[in-house]
Amino acid sequence: MKNFILTLKPKYIAVYALGILTLGMAVALLKRGNLGVPPWDTSTLNLKSLLDYYDISITVGQSSLIHTTGLLFITFLLKRSWKTFLALIPMVLVSLAIDAFDLFFFVWIPSYDAMLGMQILLFTLGTLLMTFGLAAIIISGYPPNIYDAFQLAIMDVFHLRSFTIARWILEFSGIGLGILYALLEPGEGLGTVTFLSIGLAAIFGTIIKQYIKMFKALKLMNRDGL
Repeated sequence: MKNFILTLKPKYIAVYALGILTLGMAVALLKRGNLGVPPWDTSTLNLKSLLDYYDISITVGQSSLIHTTGLLFITFLLKRSWKTFLALIPMVLVSLAIDAFDLFFFVWIPSYDAMLGMQILLFTLGTLLMTFGLAAIIISGYPPNIYDAFQLAIMDVFHLRSFTIARWILEFSGIGLGILYALLEPGEGLGTVTFLSIGLAAIFGTIIKQYIKMFKALKLMNRDGL
């Protein structure tokens, strides 16, 4: 895969910013839907729950930043490129966006435990927003979210041509970590890991790929090799 080229074009800056904002919205909505969250968000929310159990208070955004920092160093070891650390930009911005929507903008939306209709609505909306946001960041040509950078590193290092298989590796790694945190917390079962989370791990790459095709059709593509 060729290296992407950074270009300061307003339309791509707008797409990039929109991607970051929609990721923050998605996490806050999925958390409130309480029906299941995407793979790496199971890790984010289950780590926060585990630390809360031991009276260590962190925000959802901070928990996300802990995981992205770990993936940053793994990606650096795979790529051996200092450009990997450009991912610090979206890492911090996404963390701030998550907390902004979770603690401020969406604070008026309750957490639904029994209203299945609202749970399905929030789950569907959150999933569509998250995959849109991830695709927008990828195609913008600007420093990718570290999850996407890790996926692209897997494709480069192991010469994988399948976007979907590389995404499966990424997503099921998140599920595994989320299960581990849940098992370390007494009496909480699997926490936010549900069958829907596992299902999303299987289809996330496909949904993102469809959004990328949509961006290509709109001639909004600032990254080659996809």
